[in-house]
Amino acid sequence: MTLILPIIVILSYLFFRQVWYHNRKIMHLATIEKIKLSIIKPNLILPEVEVFFKYQYGGGLYIGRGYVKMLDFNIPESCSLVYNHENIPILTNNDKIYANEEHIEAFLLNLSDKINIHIDPVEPYRFEIINLSHESQNPQNKI
Repeated sequence: MTLILPIIVILSYLFFRQVWYHNRKIMHLATIEKIKLSIIKPNLILPEVEVFFKYQYGGGLYIGRGYVKMLDFNIPESCSLVYNHENIPILTNNDKIYANEEHIEAFLLNLSDKINIHIDPVEPYRFEIINLSHESQNPQNKI
């Protein structure tokens, strides 16, 4: 009994701390600054992209980075991402060809340039990426 009581107290403390942490998180909108393809050399492109973003909270400007699946950008199924013979990634979308990482980044930013994150109001540099925000886009920016 002397061992069980401290273990129960410690486990209950950890449980309540975890629940309290999840209840205090705030959903916030961040702006994507840069998108970088995830590449494993010599010729493998991963289905994730690394996003660099910034957000403002409580009078401060915070930056962050994380990974998002490429499918979250709502890329049409007709798109394909492959390497050419010079090891340059090429994205083809119907009749359009995006021939390097900068053009692919611009294409993905036109699809979505905002990201939804959860931030901790006590420590706003801690964040968790939820998903991409598509409703904030202008219809003119869509490709």
